[in-house]
Amino acid sequence: INVVQYKLMAFFVAGFIGGVAGAFWISNLAAISPEHFPWFWSLWLVGVILIGGVGSVHGTIFGSIFMVVVMELLQMAVIPLASSYPKLLMDFLFIKEAAFGLAICAFMIFEPNGLAYRWWQTKNYFNLWPFSY
Repeated sequence: INVVQYKLMAFFVAGFIGGVAGAFWISNLAAISPEHFPWFWSLWLVGVILIGGVGSVHGTIFGSIFMVVVMELLQMAVIPLASSYPKLLMDFLFIKEAAFGLAICAFMIFEPNGLAYRWWQTKNYFNLWPFSY
């Protein structure tokens, strides 16, 4: 099996699909400007990959699920407190970014291989469960 050929083919197919999706998106918008691509999206993607685990498809899935759940829980915690603390609702964007940065730092310190590695460990534990040695 020619690994280089298949990696190049996968890169080409992914790029082609992304290009077609982008063409459909732009034709729907009818115009494009730099405001359509905020820098926070790039940081979000890098953070999701770091939290989920670099180098695995499962890692990106676990990282995105983790971050969406954390952001939704944070929103569910902030909205009821908004009547008592109105400034908290105004600063929600900053709280969200701080939680995102804190999650990245915590995963880099305590779980540097990401959630995919923890999934791999759990899966292997249950595969070998009766014979744990």
